[in-house]
Amino acid sequence: MLPWEPSGFGQAFPLALLSTVCWGSWSNASKTADKLKVPFPFVSSRRHSERLVPHARRTLTASPPCAAHRLAPAAAHRLTPAAAHRLAPAAAHPRPRRVAVQFYFEYALSLFLTSVFFLQTVGGGHITAVGACLPVGSGSCTSIAFSGAKVAAALGAGVVFNVANLLLVVAFTLAGLAVAFPLVIGTALVVGTSTTYAIDPTGRPALLFSGVLLALLAVLASARSHQLLEAHRAADEGGKRGGEGAEEALVGPGGGGGEEASSSSSGGGGRSRNVVALCVAAGVLMGTWSPLVAYAQQGGAGQLTPYGEFLFFSLAALLTTPPLLMLQQADVLIPRTGPRIALSASACWGTAPGFGWGAVGGFVWSTGTLANAVAGNEIGFALSYALGQSAPMVGVLWGLLYYGEYDGAPPSSRRALGAMFALYAGAIALMAVGGS
Repeated sequence: MLPWEPSGFGQAFPLALLSTVCWGSWSNASKTADKLKVPFPFVSSRRHSERLVPHARRTLTASPPCAAHRLAPAAAHRLTPAAAHRLAPAAAHPRPRRVAVQFYFEYALSLFLTSVFFLQTVGGGHITAVGACLPVGSGSCTSIAFSGAKVAAALGAGVVFNVANLLLVVAFTLAGLAVAFPLVIGTALVVGTSTTYAIDPTGRPALLFSGVLLALLAVLASARSHQLLEAHRAADEGGKRGGEGAEEALVGPGGGGGEEASSSSSGGGGRSRNVVALCVAAGVLMGTWSPLVAYAQQGGAGQLTPYGEFLFFSLAALLTTPPLLMLQQADVLIPRTGPRIALSASACWGTAPGFGWGAVGGFVWSTGTLANAVAGNEIGFALSYALGQSAPMVGVLWGLLYYGEYDGAPPSSRRALGAMFALYAGAIALMAVGGS
């Protein structure tokens, strides 16, 4: 069976829009898992840690006396604090929850399994372009004309994506979905579309990049809307709680301007700048894997099909997940936002509440990414990628209509939000005309 490909702009353009929906929706799996107490890897906040402490104290109070209590009084008094800590019930010093790493391992494995599924079904088993190889598993695939450069590009794209995605995960925790998604995707939109067009100059550049400009303005409008919303909530909270409450809202619990600090305060300015820098770095990397994918699928010897390219892409993402998470635990390259967690088989897999949501998120993202790559062969990779990176519009829609993230927003915030939707609509229309 030959790999399925869209026949003309009429099929390819809706396929690119499907990637917009998937890329804007996959993170809902993480939000659902978080409600079930299965957070993204290593993003347990201070509030989460503080929630564990009262539970530990209640368990300790209700537990039978520990080994230290069963010792003779004189011996018990001679125990060092460290020894008493080791003899205390486990709930007194709870280990980091193993489910804290479960989501992303499920997500990475799901990427690879989904790529295999689509390769063997709609992809017809073809890793390289038709004529270079017969379907995998037919027993006839004896001369696979792989190009080392094309395979390396697909593998490199998977590595770059995984680093960018983990940075995005951290940005979700530090800045929230409504801030992190537009900042990261806005940067990725400009970087990715420009570099991809340099690799595959398809379409009318004037209309394409005019659409990209409108999309970038939409990102700024979204950020402005969220800024106005946060300022309104901070002022409202300060009015209710008085001077002391307002100070706590601005500086954060403990007066240290720490993890909970608002970016609107002068004490939180450094933290806010760091979060913005983190989002921009993730966006640059997120925009870098697209030209690598375009190169891997371009014509020539050893050209990969979209299904073969995504197989190598997802394999690289899966294999680099453990070392990247280790680096994150060491606070190297990727910031660690929660307690240190020892990686182990039991920490990465289990049947805790929320089990499987990482796989759901991976499947949704993989479907969108493969749709984007397949559409790119027909309408141009730069246009397909730019359409996919309109995903913040979908993400904000989820936050607005389902999660209630804009409940109580002032009129100015809602006007900025309306401008964002109008700008995105104009961007998509311009890009559509430019690609047709």
